[in-house]
Amino acid sequence: MRSSRSPSALIRLASRLVRAYISFSPLQRGKWRLLHAASRFLVVELEPGVYVRTAHAWGGFEKAILYGWNEREEAARFLSLAKAGMTVFDVGANVGFYSLLLAARVGPTGSVHSFEPTPRVAGALRTNVQLNDFAQVKVNQIAMSDSCGTTAFYVHDDDVLSSFGGVSQTAIDVATLTIDAYLEQNGIRHVDLIKIDVEGAEVRVLRGASRLLSAPDAPIIMIEVSPEALARIGDTADLLINLLHAYGYHLTTLAEHDGYRNVLACK
Repeated sequence: MRSSRSPSALIRLASRLVRAYISFSPLQRGKWRLLHAASRFLVVELEPGVYVRTAHAWGGFEKAILYGWNEREEAARFLSLAKAGMTVFDVGANVGFYSLLLAARVGPTGSVHSFEPTPRVAGALRTNVQLNDFAQVKVNQIAMSDSCGTTAFYVHDDDVLSSFGGVSQTAIDVATLTIDAYLEQNGIRHVDLIKIDVEGAEVRVLRGASRLLSAPDAPIIMIEVSPEALARIGDTADLLINLLHAYGYHLTTLAEHDGYRNVLACK
């Protein structure tokens, strides 16, 4: 059943027509103008009944949703692990692709805790959560790290590249928190799944979750391993992998892409 805030049939039809033209028309002239004009209503149906608006910031993630996404295979494998009633963390949520699809799977008896520090992107994430009436999603405009406080965060024109590393000349102060501290503050005793994609800050996130990840019932993790992004912060892929091994995880590479890979870590 469509939720009360879901897009109308007219908006869904208009969005499908715009996407079809952008994707298949051989004429390039006017496509950007069309996208700009359609930004007031344009939505994409990620799967039946789950919608995302794609015209908030036009970062790489939103373009990938519109034009085609190269991580669908590993996403499907990770999402297949989500069951009704689970507690899930989406660290580096962006506009909410994983958060929304996870919310559909854990249902109203489960919970999804989404973390996105960039104000503009966090606003888009909230809009997408509201669009789907997902009360089980909690949006946290905060950067998960290995300490609690504030730090400089560099905002890139392409939102998916914003990070603690100096990827631009534009830095903003963002609040930071560790996963262990967040669990304590919110009275969360168990986490089933975590997705971590934080543009090189993965080691910091893992160090801030030592209590959770050292437990025998620690969550399954899907994590991005990007040597280039890790190097911007002074870390390495070997350091990241060795840290997961130290917590007792066994690793499986889900897919390799140009410059990075997505890894599934299980106890």
